[in-house]
Amino acid sequence: MKKQLDKSLGSRRGATATRARERADNRNTGPAAIVRLLAFIPWNRVLLHVSIFCFWLLVLSALIAGVKWLDRPVATVQVVGELNYVSRGEVKELLAPLLNASFFTSDLEGVRKSLETHPWIKRASISRLWPDAVQVDLEEEEPFVRWRNQGYINEAGRLFVKETGVVVNGLPSLIGPPHSERLVFDNFQKWKAELAKVGLDVNGVIMESRGAWLISFTDGWELNLGKQDVEGRLHRFTVLFDKKLHQEREKIASVDARYTRGVAVKWKADVTPEQG
Repeated sequence: MKKQLDKSLGSRRGATATRARERADNRNTGPAAIVRLLAFIPWNRVLLHVSIFCFWLLVLSALIAGVKWLDRPVATVQVVGELNYVSRGEVKELLAPLLNASFFTSDLEGVRKSLETHPWIKRASISRLWPDAVQVDLEEEEPFVRWRNQGYINEAGRLFVKETGVVVNGLPSLIGPPHSERLVFDNFQKWKAELAKVGLDVNGVIMESRGAWLISFTDGWELNLGKQDVEGRLHRFTVLFDKKLHQEREKIASVDARYTRGVAVKWKADVTPEQG
């Protein structure tokens, strides 16, 4: 009997403990637990941070909207600079990527580099003009001498175009084997300065494939220096021209300086120095 009573009391105590645990679990996981958790949150600080976040979000949204409103398509491209050798059509084609492109994000540097790939364009610069225009400043190459009747060399001695349909009249003419343009140009510059001292104006230099040199003058005649001792022959000629030949310069047809001493002068047809 006693064992049955103890068993009954144990069963009741076990049931009571189970219900107590269930009530504790309900307190930890139910609505009451959520309320207690919310009570520990620093709501003032949370609201402050949320307010700051919303403020900057509004500022960013306003900036994006403002930029979109200000960023219009490019409507006008203004080209500044005198164009003598580059056609307007070529420039228009190179500037095509700018038209209707974004005013703020259009690739100005890329277009500038594209312009400077044109052999006749020495330098290009591009700037934005509010609200929807772009200004393009162009500087063309200035031909200094003609090379091989096909291209042009600038004053710095650089062959900037090998073949072109552009014809520039009145320039000195240089001719030489392929890849000899720098040597011919340097000799032209040197000899032009030297011969100018005796009153001769050089308008052409030829370097033949075998290495011989010829100089032509605006007077219409030519000086043959050959390929040996070129500088010595040129010096002898300038001394002789300064002392005597300059008096007969209008009657000269050509001069051959390929001699150890002196030069051979060919006179114009039916004209000799004695005949005047």
